[in-house]
Amino acid sequence: MPALEIWLAGRRYRPAQRALSAEEAVEVMLDYSSRQPAAARELGSWMLGRPYDNSRAAAEALVEKVPFVAFRPADGR
Repeated sequence: MPALEIWLAGRRYRPAQRALSAEEAVEVMLDYSSRQPAAARELGSWMLGRPYDNSRAAAEALVEKVPFVAFRPADGR
């Protein structure tokens, strides 16, 4: 089911969205893990249902279980 509205930083917009490929999703999770390692371990463990160690193998396992979706304003802003 598509998102009807996104609220971000006090702004809301109608989104255009697309599912990320497995390769894109792994890179997104690895980037997040490098910038926020503690938060990524916590979030990854919660979503994966087992300890998450910020490794590529852990990101690949997570992506197999959880879909990743990219959002942007539908009007192109």
